[in-house]
Amino acid sequence: MKTFVAISLMLLSLFSYAGPLPPNDLSGETLRTWLQDNWHKGKHNDLGYNEARRAMYSFIDVGEDGMVTGVYTGFKQASKDTTFLNPINAEHTIPQSWFDRKPPMKSDLHHLFPTHKDVNSARSNSPFGEIDDDTTEKWYIASGAGLKKITHIPATEIDSYSESRGGEVFEPREDHKGNLARAAYYFYTMYPDSAGDITKLANKDVLFQWHLDDPVDDAEKIRNDRIEQKQGNRNPYIDHPEIVARAWGHENTTGTVPDPDITGNINSLKTEIANMEAALAKLKAELARLQNSLTD
Repeated sequence: MKTFVAISLMLLSLFSYAGPLPPNDLSGETLRTWLQDNWHKGKHNDLGYNEARRAMYSFIDVGEDGMVTGVYTGFKQASKDTTFLNPINAEHTIPQSWFDRKPPMKSDLHHLFPTHKDVNSARSNSPFGEIDDDTTEKWYIASGAGLKKITHIPATEIDSYSESRGGEVFEPREDHKGNLARAAYYFYTMYPDSAGDITKLANKDVLFQWHLDDPVDDAEKIRNDRIEQKQGNRNPYIDHPEIVARAWGHENTTGTVPDPDITGNINSLKTEIANMEAALAKLKAELARLQNSLTD
């Protein structure tokens, strides 16, 4: 009976998909409200801050090497079921003080990321932005088993550093900029009245450029999948990055973000195919196990 249930669940997973595309005639605040209604309400489950951090350090942010990587520096720490993976802690993309540390924002995994505690403190509640290299005061990067902080322009790997200038502004390293932008879009879509306007966090044009320059990759998709498993909802801007411009009032002048009618359907289809392939692989393995047990 247990085997039948397991196989049934795997078959049901064949029909899972990323999430619904919004109607083409929606834009701006109307579109964001639609996303809130269809991607968050009735789906999001507040885990509480302790459980959210446990999920991050033992599952959501664990790489194939079994390590948790800090998003601002690349610093790695072995995964563990804990609420504080010292020296890794949980960075709130939108600072907790901006929403009075209230639930469910405090523990919403879509804007929480692992960071080295020293860099988390360095960022504090500073807004994000681009910093001219000549005015950067500190640069941060992983170095061996530790963290390197320098006060001069790096000679190599400059894109792998995060930067800060006092408490005025913080610039994440290049490979986290798009992830950060989509986390911000998610937060201010789902919690529009909780932490002020998105421009308090960063210039809207800067966020949009980061979204374009650092597109969704496989690691971000996997993280979205894992968060859904834990808290029940997804980030629509990861599944359908082409809707960012419509939702946040940007013109598609660069051609970088394709037409949503085509790309959105393709992305949904790709996700469905990937889910089907994974479920089929599990089903084949289970059937092979059953066949072996019957012949023993």
